[in-house]
Amino acid sequence: MNECEFIVVRHAEAVDASRFEDDSQRVLTARGEREANVVGRLRRFMNLPTPDLVFSSGYERAEQTLERVLEGVTLRVIRDQVFSPEGSVERAWKLIVQEVAGLQIGRPPAIWMFGHNPNIERLLSLLSPELGCILRPYRKASLVWLRLSHLSSKRPDAQLVAYLPRPADERDKSAELRS
Repeated sequence: MNECEFIVVRHAEAVDASRFEDDSQRVLTARGEREANVVGRLRRFMNLPTPDLVFSSGYERAEQTLERVLEGVTLRVIRDQVFSPEGSVERAWKLIVQEVAGLQIGRPPAIWMFGHNPNIERLLSLLSPELGCILRPYRKASLVWLRLSHLSSKRPDAQLVAYLPRPADERDKSAELRS
């Protein structure tokens, strides 16, 4: 298969890192749970494609977001450190292409990925430098839907189908002040 529907979701708001020794164990805040539930309702309202395959870092906050967004869907999930905040974007993309090539479903598959920044922004820039710039900053609890073709080429063709950013709020303004 040389095409796919590719949907990328950044995890929702998580508790502060200082509360956990291991970053992978950070859980969603109450606000993060609400944000992830909203993305799940948007998924159903917009009738986004049901995933044929899901990729995740396995980090608790990504897993909790995945569970809320894809609630009620039977999933095949591949959890790998390449999707973590410190993971390799190139290795992550190689794994995605490899797994998509092995799918035998007779139509372009729907691939979902739940991950973290800065790697989501890096992956989007790898797929399409133009989209990478347009979709920056990629906020928590945001979703982008891309239609990809020519997956096996160095840079696939990427068409933006939908972008559902979490609305800007005080968290974003305070981050801008610190920059």
